[in-house]
Amino acid sequence: MKLLSVKIDGFRNLKDIHISFSDMCALVSTNDYGKSNLLDAIKFTTDFMLESRDSKRKMMADMSCIPYNINHHPDVFSAELLLAVDFDGLECIVEYHFAFEWRYEEECKIVSESLKIKQDRSKKFTTLINRDESSAQYKASDAARCNSKISVDDYELILNKLQAYEDLCYHSIICKLNNIEIYVDRYLDASSSYQPDPFIRKDFNELDLESLHNLPRILFFLSKQYPDEYHRLEDAYMQLFPNIIEIQIRELELNAPMISEPTDDFSHVIADKIYLMRFKDKNLHRLLDMDSLSGGAKRAFVLLTRCVIADIRQMPLLAFEELENCVHPSLLKMLLSIIKQLTNDDCKILLVSHSPYLVSYLNPQDIYVGLPNDEGIAEFLCIKNGKKLLIDAYESNCSIGDLLFDLMSSDHDNLLKYLGRNKAGLN
Repeated sequence: MKLLSVKIDGFRNLKDIHISFSDMCALVSTNDYGKSNLLDAIKFTTDFMLESRDSKRKMMADMSCIPYNINHHPDVFSAELLLAVDFDGLECIVEYHFAFEWRYEEECKIVSESLKIKQDRSKKFTTLINRDESSAQYKASDAARCNSKISVDDYELILNKLQAYEDLCYHSIICKLNNIEIYVDRYLDASSSYQPDPFIRKDFNELDLESLHNLPRILFFLSKQYPDEYHRLEDAYMQLFPNIIEIQIRELELNAPMISEPTDDFSHVIADKIYLMRFKDKNLHRLLDMDSLSGGAKRAFVLLTRCVIADIRQMPLLAFEELENCVHPSLLKMLLSIIKQLTNDDCKILLVSHSPYLVSYLNPQDIYVGLPNDEGIAEFLCIKNGKKLLIDAYESNCSIGDLLFDLMSSDHDNLLKYLGRNKAGLN
C-alpha cells in the first residue's frame, strides 16, 4: 500500500494542506510555523481511523488540536488520503475521506465520509462508501450501486463497521485501511532507548515503534527473528560510521530469586534477562559501551532501527523531525540514501527540517515551503519552478537550501515566484 497524498484542514493553525508524497520529500519553514502541527495532523488522521468509538469521541473534543486562530477557526476537521492499493492483482487508486465537527459547545459528530476506487488513473472513481449528515450508504455487491443503508452513530466510521462484512468484494481494501500505520520520529535525545529496563510490559512488542525502549533487547530480537534485516541494519550503521567494525549484543540471564510474583492486574513483569551492547572501533583496543557514543550516533542507530522495523511492518509513511541533528552535515546525503535503502519502495519518507544542508540534497519539486504570513496560519506550498530556483541559486553562488531560507526570512514576495499550489495528487 502506497500513500500518494494527503489533504487536511481544520487542525490547529493548518489551512487547506495538500501534500503529494514522492519517495522522499521535506517540509521546510521558519521556527514555530506549523511543521510539527502538520506531522501531528497526519498522525491524528490515521489514529482516528484506527481508534475505538470512545477514543474517537475524545479525539473530537481534544482541546490541543481544535483550531483557535482568529483568522481561521473552522468548526470541521477534514482529511483525505489518496493511496495505491493492490486489489485482485491490480494496483488501484483509493480515495478515503472523512470529516467531523469539533466539540465546542455542542456534541461532536462525524459529518461526512467517502471511499472511492478506480483501477485506472484516467478513469472515474467508483463510490464504495457515501455519507453525509442525513444518510450513510455503502456498495453491497459488485453489481450494486452505493445505495445500501447502514446504521452508524455520530462518532463511528463506516470504514470500521464494514470490517465485519467479510463478503464484500472490496473487503481486502477495507481491512488495509483499518490497519494503516504511520510513524513520526521526534526523539532528539535517544539516550533512554539504550537503558536496560528491569520491568517489561506484558504486551511488549519488539516491533512497536511507539515505544522503542531497551534498544539492545530489540536488536537481539531482530538478529534472531529477522537476521537478514538485522545484517542490513548493521551494514548501514557501519557505512555511516566506518570506524565501527563490529557490533556485539549479548543476552544475560538473571538468576536472582524473584521477591514476589506480580499480580494479574499488574501491567508489567520483572525482566529475567538483560542485554548488553558493545561496539568495536578499529582504532581502539577496548570495546565501547553505549555511553561512549555521541548523542548523534545514538540517535542514528535508533533512527535506522525504526526504518528496518517500518520495513518489516510495511508502513506507508515514516516522518523524521530534524534529521540533521543525527550526523555532521557532510554525512547527510549518505544518511538519506541509507534510509531509502532500509525501507521498501512503498514506504514514503517525510522530513521536517530547518537545515539548508538537508534541503540541498533533495529534488526541488519534493520540497514544501511554509509560506510566512502575519495571520499565524500555516500553508505549505510546493516548489513549482524548480529549474529557476536551481539557476538563481547557481548565479547567487549558494545552495538552493541557503537561497530558500534567506527568502523565507526576508523576501517573501520573491519567494512566491518559485511556489505553487499542489494540484496533482498523484506521483
